Amino acid sequence: MAVVAVIILCSILAGSSTSPDQPLMCVRIESSTAPSLAQQLTESGFDVPAGGITEEYFEVIVCNAELEVLKDKGLEPQMISIGRPFQDIQDQQMSFLAVPSGYPD
Repeated sequence: MAVVAVIILCSILAGSSTSPDQPLMCVRIESSTAPSLAQQLTESGFDVPAGGITEEYFEVIVCNAELEVLKDKGLEPQMISIGRPFQDIQDQQMSFLAVPSGYPD
């Protein structure tokens, strides 16, 4: 039971390294050794989604500090997307379902 508590605590502390105001980003790194480089970054603690690894490139989820670390390693991350609050996404999707103004309900 103590091991489970330590694992939970460590995961909470690890996830708290980024500010809630700081959005996470999805970046793509192209490399002729993409699978092995992705494995190295995963072992270093980077978030490399398994479905985002190909022979030519891989994707990494990073905060600003991690993005700078990748650049310092000589990599050239290409921005794919910037995260945003789920509520914003939900509001945008729901706005398409709304009745346009001027139409009777």
